[in-house]
Amino acid sequence: MKNSKVYYMYRDAGNYKFFYEVVIHGKLSLDDVKPYFHDHDFFIPSELGWPDLQPNPLTVDDHIWHQVYLAELTNEEPTFDLSAADLIEQFRYLSNKNWNEDKVIVKKGFC
Repeated sequence: MKNSKVYYMYRDAGNYKFFYEVVIHGKLSLDDVKPYFHDHDFFIPSELGWPDLQPNPLTVDDHIWHQVYLAELTNEEPTFDLSAADLIEQFRYLSNKNWNEDKVIVKKGFC
């Protein structure tokens, strides 16, 4: 197995869930990115160039945070052009920037 499939989801305040997955180059485990999640669980996919999964239009139950719930090895071809090492670096960088939370909230109209 040469690549990794990363599964993530969006869960709103009403517990409605939306799921998505990406395949990246190289080997990645959930433990590689876990230290960089917001509040130990959350991230903003669009900050990585991945789709945000909230419905459009947004409701009072919606927010900006998503969760990665699984990363597994696969032989599938990448759907996202970034290596596992680069993705870990992106997670680290965005974590240090607080996932650009303020910018995203204003951009999506959450203020």
